[in-house]
Amino acid sequence: MGDHFVFLVDRLLTESTIEAAIESQNRLRQSLPSASKENTIEFSPHWMDLELSSSAGKSVECRICHEEEDDMNMEMPCSCRGSLKYVHRKCVQRWCNEKGNTICEICHQQFEPGYTAPSPFVLLWSYSNELQRKLGYTQKGPAQSSIYSYGYY
Repeated sequence: MGDHFVFLVDRLLTESTIEAAIESQNRLRQSLPSASKENTIEFSPHWMDLELSSSAGKSVECRICHEEEDDMNMEMPCSCRGSLKYVHRKCVQRWCNEKGNTICEICHQQFEPGYTAPSPFVLLWSYSNELQRKLGYTQKGPAQSSIYSYGYY
């Protein structure tokens, strides 16, 4: 059986209490006569940081839909930092489809990898359909084609 280092989650641990626990563990190991150098592990705060960061993901919020999810299921498609860097892939793609490009409006970087935006013609077509609906054009034929012939560019 090996030694285990246990954290109590329901208690607040500070850096000084962790360092004190590590120092007392190292002193205890040095005082044991039967412990050989090959079998002992020196604990350090840096080692603990690596262990904690490699554990299960934390819960983060999508900057577009504001739903919380494990950070392992989120993407970081641009250069945004902090809480703004986490998004769902489907949310970014929908955002790109609505905007018509794949550039982040916050950091001005291209979304990577593999996001697409519709062509300007598709956007023009959807905007003109929306305009026709607002103006009350419901018939198919000359009225619809006249809006396209004059163009809203």
